[in-house]
Amino acid sequence: MNRAVRRFRTLPIRSRLALLVAAAVAFGVAAVSVTCWFIVQGKLYDEIDTNLKAQKGPVSYGSVKRAGYNCGRDPKSSDESLHGRSEYYTQVVKADGTVCAFDGSAGTVKVTSSDMAMVKNPSWAGGAPRTGTDSEGNPVRVLIMPLIVTDGPVPVPTPVDNTAVVVAAPWRAPSPP
Repeated sequence: MNRAVRRFRTLPIRSRLALLVAAAVAFGVAAVSVTCWFIVQGKLYDEIDTNLKAQKGPVSYGSVKRAGYNCGRDPKSSDESLHGRSEYYTQVVKADGTVCAFDGSAGTVKVTSSDMAMVKNPSWAGGAPRTGTDSEGNPVRVLIMPLIVTDGPVPVPTPVDNTAVVVAAPWRAPSPP
C-alpha cells in the first residue's frame, strides 16, 4: 500500500486530479446505476401486481364447477377448454389443500402456509402479492383472494367458505447489476 501511495504522490498535480475525478465519476455512475436498478425493479413489481389485482372479482358458478373437474390434475393434460391456454395461472384452493385449476390455466401454483391461512380466514381485501413457484419450479408472482361466486340473472356475490382463488403470472425477477 505504501508503494501505491508513494507512486501517487510522485505524480504531477494534474495527473492526481485526473485520477481523483475519474474515481469520483466511476463511483457516481455506479451509485446511479444501482439506484436505477432498484427503481426499475419496484416498477416491475408494481406493474405485475396491478395486473394481478385487476383479476379480482366474482367468478361464475360454471367456471368454479368446471375447475372442480380438474382437482389434482395438471390443467395442461385437459384439452377440453375452448379458450386455449392463458399466460395466467388460476386455481381454486380448498381448506384441505386440494388445488383445482381453472380451464385454460397455464398450470398450477404451489400453495404456501400463508395461502392456507388465507383460505381458512379470508380477508375481503385479499392477500398481498408474493413471489412463488409453479408446479414445475418456474417463478411466478402470486395473489390469493377469497372465492366469490356469482350465478343467475341478478348476480349476487356470495363468498365460499374455506375456499380461495389463486391468480399468478409468470415472473422473472431482474438480476442485480
